[in-house]
Amino acid sequence: MKTRRMLLIFLVLATLAPVFLASVNVRTLQMNQIDTDISANLIAVGSTAPDWTMKELRSDVNKTFSVEYSGKVVMIDFFATWCGPCRDAMPYIKQINDYFAGESKFVLMSISGDDPNYDEADLKQFADDYEMDWLIFHDKTQQVSDDYDISAIPTMAIISKTGYIYYIEEGFGGVDLLKAKVQTLLDLSDNAAPVVNELIVTTNVTDALLRHLKLSLTLGGTTLTSDLWNPDSTKLTHSFNVNPVDIWDATQAGKENVTVHLLAEDYVGKSTTAELVVDLTKLTDSGPPTVSITRIEEIDSSIGQNFKIYASFADDLLLINKSIQIWINAALAVEETSLQHDTGNVYFASFYSVPVTKKMTIEIKAVAKDVAGNTAEGTQTYVVTDNTGIIFPLVLGGILLANLLLLPLYRKRGQRA
Repeated sequence: MKTRRMLLIFLVLATLAPVFLASVNVRTLQMNQIDTDISANLIAVGSTAPDWTMKELRSDVNKTFSVEYSGKVVMIDFFATWCGPCRDAMPYIKQINDYFAGESKFVLMSISGDDPNYDEADLKQFADDYEMDWLIFHDKTQQVSDDYDISAIPTMAIISKTGYIYYIEEGFGGVDLLKAKVQTLLDLSDNAAPVVNELIVTTNVTDALLRHLKLSLTLGGTTLTSDLWNPDSTKLTHSFNVNPVDIWDATQAGKENVTVHLLAEDYVGKSTTAELVVDLTKLTDSGPPTVSITRIEEIDSSIGQNFKIYASFADDLLLINKSIQIWINAALAVEETSLQHDTGNVYFASFYSVPVTKKMTIEIKAVAKDVAGNTAEGTQTYVVTDNTGIIFPLVLGGILLANLLLLPLYRKRGQRA
């Protein structure tokens, strides 16, 4: 009887064994199976930062981005109170804020994506608990997050003094990285637009034994490569710094896209490839700058004339050169390339002792060049109105007359000697 039971158990196990083993085998194969997903986030690095108006929580005052923070390097932290990684990043963000304490050209702000009904008192308490002694905003409509195409938090964005998006990253890349990005912009003159463009590619590779990821693309005759060994995450972000001029040249040559190639390898010798076609027209400059003279002020001086000239410069990517010129008799008389920022897209230059006279017709030009090599100029003919140059001839004439009157005296002294 006992022998029959043992035989019956053996037969049952023999019947189920293949099923069990097959299950184990499938699980093992799934563990080692490389499943890839690749996507590109063509973030608008290099374009003008979105404008918005929101209430700053601590001051309880509405702030408009383009008005309040023009001429500043702005670092934006997109977060939510319920977000664990956001909370983890707060002490490090504070380190950055403390590092740039006293730097008048730097502004740090956190923009909350919490539910629109989230109590502001609770948000303020959260800010106090995490020692967020910087600007706090609540994006109740999610409009700002949408404008920046925020798909994950925390996300950091850095804006240049000239109002361009310079850098965006999902997650927190580290204190040193972000400090370096901010410092790069602080070191630029107030009207210098940073020449950057960035292609951010996100890969999602499922493999418990993933060993190596390699992405590459060829643009402008140069192959850009991103290698990651022993990655600690399945969803990874790769950043390619691409030359906007190369992108422009490629589109002008009729090339409308570029292919990003992915190679993934694991520790058991399995590998797979994937490709992503990127539309270059979304990354390139679509037109020349827009330039115009907006205002001319003249101030009489004892020698020549002083001018303060304002001009508007705008472009859909980045401007690398801006200047204001004064032309007299169809010739360039003076040019200023170190322009001072006024408001928005308006800059100005001051000119001293320009050799003009009253009712003289001169030509004022504002000239701009963007990263794609496009140039544009705005021209305005101007008739000098003040008593320019009158004092200078009078002074010069007075000196000459005095010398003529004193000439006999000089001669007499010479004869006595």
